[in-house]
Amino acid sequence: MTLVRDETVGSKADLAGVDLTYHVTPSTEVRAEYAYTKSEDNTVSSDGSAYLVEVEHHSEKMRGLVYVRGEDDAFGVGQISDITSGTQKHGVAAEYILRERLSVTSEIYQDVDKEADETRTVAEARLQQSSEDKGYYVGVRTAQDDLASGKKQSNQLTLGGNMRMLDDKLNLSAITDTSLGGKGENADFPTRLGVTADYRVTDAVSLVGTQEFSWGDAQDTQNTNVGL
Repeated sequence: MTLVRDETVGSKADLAGVDLTYHVTPSTEVRAEYAYTKSEDNTVSSDGSAYLVEVEHHSEKMRGLVYVRGEDDAFGVGQISDITSGTQKHGVAAEYILRERLSVTSEIYQDVDKEADETRTVAEARLQQSSEDKGYYVGVRTAQDDLASGKKQSNQLTLGGNMRMLDDKLNLSAITDTSLGGKGENADFPTRLGVTADYRVTDAVSLVGTQEFSWGDAQDTQNTNVGL
């Protein structure tokens, strides 16, 4: 159990939380968390809760996760981010090992914004392979937003790969998400192309450069980032 009090002049907030982990079998685990907060200031009081339930399974050939999590709009104390406030997300993710360094991954999830009454549904699958110095993947994705203004959907072919060179000092990677059948309406899933170079100068310092282009129904973008 966790108890937290955040108190300043004119306001205070209390948080109480519990968590539980249960091993159903040596390879299957259930985790559950629940938290409740109550906040008060000079004029307003509010309370809310958040929860998380996960079931995870690991075997020689397969890894799987089923999850549901949610958070009330009024949940939180001062330092807690409100990015997930008023949302609920549930989904299933799995990976199946076909052979060493070759696997299939898949995920389907639904993200609900209860305050705005909007829903995002995403399903994707990938075939990925790796070796000691390179890796690549090919996959498909569909993403649909049900908004107050209507439906926005993107259907995509996804490709990516990376290669390590110069005694692992240099890592080059590229990804592309290509919209299919004219379905590239979802603003968060546009057609995009990105390349990254990561050079390890010392054990503690790396030079990283990224160039990304995107083409969507709403806008086209171009971003360049370089840093240490």
